Amino acid sequence: MAIKHFYEASFIRVEGTETVREIREKMKNKKAKDVLVLCHKEGKARQLGILTDLDISRNCFGEKGDSEETQAQDIIMKEIITIKNSNSVKNALTLMYEKDVKRLLILNKNNEACGIFSTEMLWVAGRI
Repeated sequence: MAIKHFYEASFIRVEGTETVREIREKMKNKKAKDVLVLCHKEGKARQLGILTDLDISRNCFGEKGDSEETQAQDIIMKEIITIKNSNSVKNALTLMYEKDVKRLLILNKNNEACGIFSTEMLWVAGRI
């Protein structure tokens, strides 16, 4: 089955310079577990990475940091693993296993970000 049936298309986009506190508020309001972090330069958006609730917890609490000063670009995983929305769920899961990631950025036929896929979405859909 194609991955396009299982990813979250209404994902949140944030700027890399936004603070973790600002992003946490957006995530809370949308009940999101992840956001796509972007950098706008010369009128074009460039994808920097995916920031998750776990990234925030690991990097901004206790002795490690401050959510009011830390920016998204400071704590994201820099490598974005992508897959086309026409690929199968099996291909997506294989890629996630090979790259040891929990989320993939989904691209449409024009190579534009159109969603974020996680294995949790399969659980929610009752497919695993």
